Amino acid sequence: METMESWYRQEKADQKMDGFYDDMKDAFYNTECGEKFYEAQFKDDSIFDAVKKVTSHVGGKVYGLASGKQSYSSIYCTRKALAFKSYLDLRSQVMQQMAGWTGKAPACRMGTRENLRMQDELVCMALSKPELYKKMMAGNAEACGVLPQPLPSKITSKDRIKTLTDESTRALVKALERSGNEDVNKCLCGRHSVMGSGCLYHPKPTTGRSPACDKGGPPCIQGNWGCTRLNPATDAASLKACRVGQVLGEWKSKDNEAYKNWLEERKKGAYK
Repeated sequence: METMESWYRQEKADQKMDGFYDDMKDAFYNTECGEKFYEAQFKDDSIFDAVKKVTSHVGGKVYGLASGKQSYSSIYCTRKALAFKSYLDLRSQVMQQMAGWTGKAPACRMGTRENLRMQDELVCMALSKPELYKKMMAGNAEACGVLPQPLPSKITSKDRIKTLTDESTRALVKALERSGNEDVNKCLCGRHSVMGSGCLYHPKPTTGRSPACDKGGPPCIQGNWGCTRLNPATDAASLKACRVGQVLGEWKSKDNEAYKNWLEERKKGAYK
């Protein structure tokens, strides 16, 4: 009897896993970045090695079809299986990090349509832009009541660029708003844009984008795959490219009283 009970429990567990894999298979076929998981198989190869590998794969496939003697490398399903395994590994990590989310928004609750869509968006971002994924995951996790341990960032100490503090950035955004230079805020937000993921100036809360963007916060929103909020770029190159010093100088000359009021607010800690 005990053996039968043990067998029954194992059967139930196997059925549950079968259902999970079926769901993941459907998610993989419907993901917006599926081709990235095929490209990842060649990411560490030189252009010559990649071409050689693809040529060998295609040649092997043609030979296998013609001769009826398929080899491991010539079977397209093998490439698909490797791509699916990569997707499943990343998706599992994202799901583990979401496990403690407690927010009331639909995207915060595991298994909802909104949450499943966000899982896929985060997987795509983790694969293509790990640095941005870290910010997006942290922002949405905070909006859902917990901070996760995100995937490791590829940023090294050599890559870090000095920027304004959060308090100084908030003060700058307010100065640009009051002086009628919100186009400069748009420019600073746009400096975060990368291929496939734009960044826009949108200080007001969104509706239905993601918990982080719907909640409000920093004025820039980013992500074609998901949505997170960022402060405007404030490294020296961005401040220069968007003419920040010039427009603040013009504001000071044109409306010195308003400029002084802003400075006084900043001294009193209004932007902490």
